[in-house]
Amino acid sequence: MVIFFSIFFALITVNAFLLLFSAANSSNGSSSAKGDEESDSTKIYPLDSKPSQFKKAI
Repeated sequence: MVIFFSIFFALITVNAFLLLFSAANSSNGSSSAKGDEESDSTKIYPLDSKPSQFKKAI
């Protein structure tokens, strides 16, 4: 049981450290990421709304 709790708390500590590290990096790079999104042009094609005919498999 002691081994379980020690591994459990170690994983929670690593998770908290990674969460803080990730939050710190995302706040620093948010302005540059916003500019990149606007410069990239993504083509969005509309779905074909006309009903299509399917062949029966059997």
